[in-house]
Amino acid sequence: MTFSLPNQEWKLLSKKVMKNKHIVYRYERNPIAGKSVKSIPAVSIIVEPRPAEQTITTYSTARLSTIMKQKNFKEQKTFTNSDGMLKLPYAIGYKCFYDDATGVNHTLYVIHSLKDGKGMQIWLDITTEAFPLYEEEITSMIRSFQYK
Repeated sequence: MTFSLPNQEWKLLSKKVMKNKHIVYRYERNPIAGKSVKSIPAVSIIVEPRPAEQTITTYSTARLSTIMKQKNFKEQKTFTNSDGMLKLPYAIGYKCFYDDATGVNHTLYVIHSLKDGKGMQIWLDITTEAFPLYEEEITSMIRSFQYK
């Protein structure tokens, strides 16, 4: 899978291969100052083995259930490649909100995708306060995800 970072403010922070064979990539944007808090927008991509018989629906439902435990979690919108937001086939995305441990509200895009025996979780996270100013950066990344 490939995607484009929107500008020079974004960098690959880490790539980790876990014992369970998951690969975790973490990208962060240079910090941005909001009215009430400094924010570091982030993108996390988790690539993991998955059973061949698992559908996108069962994969996504299982993965989303852990995120739904976040404080004040709310799913606002679901999207797929049929509405133009995603170019990835066999994928589903969600626009969500949650409060972190300090009570700061976040806008979180979550994308689940299946390809060649692997599942992918993509999380794009930014404070809700900063989101309107950086929405184009976040959504341009979502639109750029594609399989090689």
